[in-house]
Amino acid sequence: MLDDLFANIWQSLDKAQPSPFKLLQAATIGLDGTPKVRTVVLREASPEQHRVTFFTDKRSAKAAELQRNPCIALTGFDAALHVQLRLEGVAALNTDDADIARYWQACQAYNRVLYQSPVAPGTALSAPSDIQIKQEEHCAASEDGYENFCVVQVSLAAVEWLSLSPEGYQRAAFKRDGATWAGHWIAP
Repeated sequence: MLDDLFANIWQSLDKAQPSPFKLLQAATIGLDGTPKVRTVVLREASPEQHRVTFFTDKRSAKAAELQRNPCIALTGFDAALHVQLRLEGVAALNTDDADIARYWQACQAYNRVLYQSPVAPGTALSAPSDIQIKQEEHCAASEDGYENFCVVQVSLAAVEWLSLSPEGYQRAAFKRDGATWAGHWIAP
């Protein structure tokens, strides 16, 4: 039963399937030592490589935080099924030019707008209009922003599944040792 559950977890992370786990909360350790949490969009999940992938701006605090301390935790919640997933691992900013180019080409043009800002995410502004980038002007395939595009790959070490179903709460934990995952039931 745990093997089936673990396979189901990876299936629910597969971006080809509509899933509430497409949006995950990512927790890092800030440069000031405090916890930081933000939403990331899951771009790829690879059970063979024990890895999940998301994108960020190279100029973001998140990228700097992960370079300083690559430990990361991600969590998502499926409100319809009352299921929470917790993922823990080590993040790496992908530096392989061919990989980055492949992900950039797969990125929808309207998403590329995020990387075209002339200032880094989190920069103080006097008004939102200071750097408004009109999405419709930038939806054509363009290389603008490519230099700011960053692929983050998280090598997972632990996965937890928690069901808060009205039929009864259940929780399972999976830990990775090399290429092998071991799971067991734990108290919810």
